[in-house]
Amino acid sequence: MNERVIRGTTQAQVPLEEHLRTRVEWHQTGDAIEPWRSQVGPNQWTLRINDFPDEHLYTLSINGRTVGGFDDWPPEWAKVSSPERLHGPDHVS
Repeated sequence: MNERVIRGTTQAQVPLEEHLRTRVEWHQTGDAIEPWRSQVGPNQWTLRINDFPDEHLYTLSINGRTVGGFDDWPPEWAKVSSPERLHGPDHVS
């Protein structure tokens, strides 16, 4: 995992571009609105699908706080096809 630590900030305060360059393994949730989730260190990342093209295709939230919207899937992010439980150290990305 390529986690970046910036003192005095929470993950949701780090610029979206930093998160888009972070290596993340995404797991399907089975939810149509928020279909992807990942545990990145102690933080839970969630992707929401928006009303594209009127809005960005995706919105990234970390620990329930919106970080920002974007359209293109980052090359550093990997999709895992089957739903997984995202609790415990075995699922830290």
